[in-house]
Amino acid sequence: MPTRLEAWDWRPVRRASIYAWDAYLDGGVWLLQNGEDFKVSVKTMQMYIGKAAKARGLKARMEVQNDGSIVIQAGPRMPGKPRGAKHRGGGGRGLQTSEAPELKPLSEEWGGPRRPELELPPEGDLGGPK
Repeated sequence: MPTRLEAWDWRPVRRASIYAWDAYLDGGVWLLQNGEDFKVSVKTMQMYIGKAAKARGLKARMEVQNDGSIVIQAGPRMPGKPRGAKHRGGGGRGLQTSEAPELKPLSEEWGGPRRPELELPPEGDLGGPK
């Protein structure tokens, strides 16, 4: 007959890896040879490296060499940068002020000659036939 338990110390479920991630992501610079150290495509290996680093709270730098080998180095994530955030010039939140910036014509900003054919029509004029 089955026995009901009060508690159980569950072990974390983690598949055994064929790669020595704890060594590769120790902060040192590692060269992984394509065909020797990994047999998957370079793009797949880059994905594996990134996921293994992320699972350990790290960020991995990678550089693919001409022969398909990958140089990697792991380090801590950037402080203050949310996980998975990409730089988009403000994190996608738009301007943080209540006023819109003053826009200047490109000719003024770049110091080039004014081209009337590229100017915007006066406000209210849609530029259609008259």
